[in-house]
Amino acid sequence: KIAEGCNYKCAYCVIPQLRGRYHSRSIDNIYKEAVELAKKGVSEVILIAQDTSYYGYDKFGAPILASLIEKLNLKTSASHHKIFLSNATILLSFLGAIFKTIF
Repeated sequence: KIAEGCNYKCAYCVIPQLRGRYHSRSIDNIYKEAVELAKKGVSEVILIAQDTSYYGYDKFGAPILASLIEKLNLKTSASHHKIFLSNATILLSFLGAIFKTIF
């Protein structure tokens, strides 16, 4: 899980009341967790949050999901542990960043 909470107040959802405002985990923290999982034999990581395309906005004012994915792919492939992210995850992160930039 790359973030917790949500900043939207949808009438049908209680996530903001239960989990609080959106809070992104640091890239380094997520990377360390992914490496530990890889050491235990995990070969695929699924990045989830209430709104993955919002990842980083709360801390940096801009989307950084693409940066997280780059670090996971580049750093882990350079070591003896490889973490695979699906093409759909990578595509969605870039589309989300583009969508947030345009609108």
